[in-house]
Amino acid sequence: MPKLRGPARGGRILIAGIGVFALVLTGIGIAYSQVSSIRDRVHTLDVSGDVGHGFGGSRNGDTGPVNLLLMGTDTRQGQNSKLTGLGGNLSDTTILVHIYAGRASALGVSIPRDSMVQMPACKRANGNGTREAGLRQFNLAYSIGGPGCTIKTVESLTGIHIDHFVVINFNGFIKVVDAVGGVPICLANAINAPRAKLKLNAGNQVLSGFSALGFVRAREGVGDGSDTSRIQRQQVFLASLLRKLTSGAVLANPTRLVGVLNAVADSLTVDPALVDRNTMQNLALSLENLSASKVKFVSTPVQPFPTNKNRLQWVPDISAKLWNSIIIDKPWGALSESNAVATVPPSQVRVGLLNATGIPGSARAVASKMSLLGFDISSVRTSDAVLATSTLRYGPLVAKQVKTLEVSSGIKAVLDPSLSNHIVLSVGKNGVTVKKVSTTKSRKTTRSHPKYVKASETTCVKT
Repeated sequence: MPKLRGPARGGRILIAGIGVFALVLTGIGIAYSQVSSIRDRVHTLDVSGDVGHGFGGSRNGDTGPVNLLLMGTDTRQGQNSKLTGLGGNLSDTTILVHIYAGRASALGVSIPRDSMVQMPACKRANGNGTREAGLRQFNLAYSIGGPGCTIKTVESLTGIHIDHFVVINFNGFIKVVDAVGGVPICLANAINAPRAKLKLNAGNQVLSGFSALGFVRAREGVGDGSDTSRIQRQQVFLASLLRKLTSGAVLANPTRLVGVLNAVADSLTVDPALVDRNTMQNLALSLENLSASKVKFVSTPVQPFPTNKNRLQWVPDISAKLWNSIIIDKPWGALSESNAVATVPPSQVRVGLLNATGIPGSARAVASKMSLLGFDISSVRTSDAVLATSTLRYGPLVAKQVKTLEVSSGIKAVLDPSLSNHIVLSVGKNGVTVKKVSTTKSRKTTRSHPKYVKASETTCVKT
């Protein structure tokens, strides 16, 4: 059973809030006694026994990448029960936040709750044994085993190690929105969703806490009623909230900032390492250069589930590339938004492959797939070194040819003057996925990934 603890004591504070990622307090005039008092009310939950590893530490050093799993929950007790009229614990929102190495930019990936996924075996949160593995709706992970099962499911599906987690309930969401003085949004058209008690006019407006909760949760009467439509609204709202939190109106106003933190503190549950004094101080200091302009949101690529139109499934190839980009700490979509355009057909692209996985046959399997796509495979050999990440190198005489493989594989090509007219693809432990490409004379590119929501930009929501 995971162990829930109340007070967490220590120095400076890092508060992760409302499904965004973090609000950092460093040297802004707030007295130590105030910070300590706020931290005392943040709950901690030890789920290391459920997921099979601890949290925090210096896995990637003080400025390396960090992965946080943020869970917005409908803990239907007390005031939350009054809001919903139901009982029990349900996961309403899950966002995987990847803070890139250097701690100056971040990506938030929403995971649709209606996704049908292969869930691993999980210990039940009520202590009644273990629920066997199986195909289930993603948000059932929280109902079955709380944060531990949700983390275990995400790690199993994505291969991404979660360093910290934050859980916030409905009350915390409402309180923090009210504490910042409301959050501005723009609507392209009016919303009338009686079940969510939400009626909004088109245009610019400021949402209070209760209206904001309805805005990010409503499905009936808003847009097409889908989970993906709801996620789009959530991301636009969270981007606006993040701008408000990091603006001078909050960060430069100690009184308002303390009010925000006081409002949300007792609605948060985090891993014990996140409120450790040294962990928080190091993380807070390393995030000083992280601004709203460097934060983006995207949703897990999904498509309809074949046997149930009301459920979703992840698009295998695009999702795999998304998770892999996080694992290797590479900006998602950077390649498809760059100048990588295929102008040379695969039949004119000659490639040598190196097996750097340590597993016999891995590179040859990739070579077979490339041959089917028309690439000219010159050789397949074994590398002297084992690589965690696949690499693509090319000589100065084949700069145009390598672009075709760059687009096909999603791997950024690196110039190696010693290769002259050769292209070398080293297949690392993370593997290589190649896709069919169309050559063009145009410099225009198309996106191979969902559109970003940028936290620094105001978006008018269409419903």
